[in-house]
Amino acid sequence: MVDGMNEHAESISLKQLMIYLTIAFTLSYLLDIPIIIGVLPKTYFGIIASIRMWMPFLATIIALKAGGARIIAGLKMIGWRLGKIKYIALGLAIPYILYGLGVLILYMMGYPPVNPLLVAVKLQGIHSATAALIRSAPNYYLALQLVSAAIAGLTINAFLALGEETGWRGLMYKALTPRIGLVLASITTGIIWGLWHADLIVYLGYSLPHHRDLIGIAVYVAFTASASFILYLLRHYSSSIIPPAVMHGTINALGSLMMLTYPELDEIYTLPVGIVSIISLMIIGVIVYYVLLGKKAMPQ
Repeated sequence: MVDGMNEHAESISLKQLMIYLTIAFTLSYLLDIPIIIGVLPKTYFGIIASIRMWMPFLATIIALKAGGARIIAGLKMIGWRLGKIKYIALGLAIPYILYGLGVLILYMMGYPPVNPLLVAVKLQGIHSATAALIRSAPNYYLALQLVSAAIAGLTINAFLALGEETGWRGLMYKALTPRIGLVLASITTGIIWGLWHADLIVYLGYSLPHHRDLIGIAVYVAFTASASFILYLLRHYSSSIIPPAVMHGTINALGSLMMLTYPELDEIYTLPVGIVSIISLMIIGVIVYYVLLGKKAMPQ
């Protein structure tokens, strides 16, 4: 039997799902208000964002308690377990494949990449010894940055992403997959996950600084829906939310590098969340399912 196929003996009620969504959105949007209205400067966004990522975890705990579950047992039920290492490795690799495939697609369209560290130095007006080192060997330091992103993706970024994944690929997976199947559940979760970021896109230009509008939200939602399918596959076959957390965290770790690789192009078309990323994720999703997981048909 495929890993995770017999998990649905225990599931989440629709009432618990509604409690989760209400609390996750309310707490997260409330956290955003001080920065949106200017009470806190935008320099605090990193701190707020880190706290925000654990609001789905808090909402999950409340929803589990509302269903009468013990917290530890409830967390194990929704995927708080290590799972197989191969799926963690796959979760780490996929963001790099996304980066490489996106660059390849854009290169084939006539847009060669640039070293994102050189762009960062130029944009920030850095004239320090660090900037001089980067200019002296940009590809070497880019390689170091890519390695650092992997370490972050496996550690601190995975930890932060675990807060979100507890809700999106944990509780929502258990609530939706038995009812509507993995594919629809993953897309539904991805849409909701994207809308959870909507206020950040509109008011702070999150990931799409030139598209703080409905177009930006639509593209971001398409990105999260595409990513969610792969995250659901990792969750489904590993019976764990750790591999999705690693993939999520590593995408976050690579996000700035991806964005600065094509600084002259509109981010709605490029990496990390634009149309090229969406296309790349769709290709990766098919490969992950049909080749790496060796399945003959899409799960229902």
